[in-house]
Amino acid sequence: MSNSRSYKAWSVPLIAGVLALGGIPALAGSAAAAAPKSVHDVEDDFNGDGYKDLAVGAPIATVGGKQGAGYVTVMYGGPHGLTKDHRTIISRSTSGIPGDPAAGENFGYQLST
Repeated sequence: MSNSRSYKAWSVPLIAGVLALGGIPALAGSAAAAAPKSVHDVEDDFNGDGYKDLAVGAPIATVGGKQGAGYVTVMYGGPHGLTKDHRTIISRSTSGIPGDPAAGENFGYQLST
């Protein structure tokens, strides 16, 4: 597929993966969590701990031996900022993400929250 493909090809699996891994508690939590204080609360705090997190795409990475299958790394923030030790890697080989890694798929090419 070309890089100009629709965001729909990756957005549904990515959103499903973030939700399956406990992300965006406002969508799955209590009534209080359903109404975030601001848009930023949902946009950059994927695990609901009050610290900003970061999602980074690696669209040309090899996954399951498939060159260019791609993945997304979610790095979680804490009191001292982001850490590489507390992260989640999401790809087509992640449980709950539909499909399988495919060469040249470029999963993670575009990200949005």
